[in-house]
Amino acid sequence: MNSTMSFSGLDSGFDRDASNVEIPQSWVRVPDSEIKIHNVVLKLSGFVWQPFAETPFGMRFGEIVQQQPYTRLAYRGCPPQTADYLQAHGFKRLCSGMEAVLKLADHTWKRSSLRELSRRGLRFGHTKEFLGTAENAAINTEKLFENSRYATRPKLQYLFRLAPDHATRCFYFCSNSGEWLAAITLSIKNPRFIATELLLRRSNAPIGVMEALVEYTAEALASEGFEYWSLGEVPFYQLGQKSHWLEPLYMTVGRMMRFAYNYRGLHAFKDKYRPLWRPVYLCAKPEINLLLLADMTFTSGFFRLATKVVAEIPAHISTAIQRSFLSS
Repeated sequence: MNSTMSFSGLDSGFDRDASNVEIPQSWVRVPDSEIKIHNVVLKLSGFVWQPFAETPFGMRFGEIVQQQPYTRLAYRGCPPQTADYLQAHGFKRLCSGMEAVLKLADHTWKRSSLRELSRRGLRFGHTKEFLGTAENAAINTEKLFENSRYATRPKLQYLFRLAPDHATRCFYFCSNSGEWLAAITLSIKNPRFIATELLLRRSNAPIGVMEALVEYTAEALASEGFEYWSLGEVPFYQLGQKSHWLEPLYMTVGRMMRFAYNYRGLHAFKDKYRPLWRPVYLCAKPEINLLLLADMTFTSGFFRLATKVVAEIPAHISTAIQRSFLSS
């Protein structure tokens, strides 16, 4: 990874206007007066996992946590400052990966090679923010997924917002014929910080389409006053000291499943924008154990995804052999 930093100063300022602790990934700030939390009951381990929430701008994350009635509670996608706070209040932490954050004012994402790719992509269409209804945005992003390279694979659940909704924004690349070729959905963390939920690209989209979309989105966000844009987490990557005794096992098992989840390709795409990388954590109280990790793996659909990909391997081998004979 090219760029790393402690984020100590950055973390302390993320929520200075609304809260003293940053909210987890896939939680979003909204102008509503009431909080809405999505609870997922993990039946094997007995934990309550809270993957999503819509929280008012004026409500502190610490207050939300302290009001929870559950004795076994889990959050994922927690940045360092949030993990520090939770650890001080009885939670354990486990590093699940690294998050790529663009500091928009630095313009490190405007490398000449990327701008050239963007120009190539713009020959085939244009970029826009979708200003229609959330329902129509969801229809268009679902069509994109159905025509992506992962269309035949089960979707992961609860790790990010799978579809645009009233609390998210959507930017897209539209072809000259009116077809969506790529899309990015975003959730607001605070007035200075916004984060990626979905990165979708049509499997036959021309080279440069996604680069053009990222460049347009970054420029639009910067013009609105956003200072930081998270490109999202790359799981199974880690820098620094381990935070939990199960961390090496978690990382090893995750990397063994790279045939099912291309985290290396995800890292390569995000790293070319020269982001700042910071760790993100799974936090749970009163403990993090194997049963909790297994429960989250099954509930999120990661095990189902790996099983599906393994089942497809013989067919891929057979196809490769046939092509080899035909070309010889």
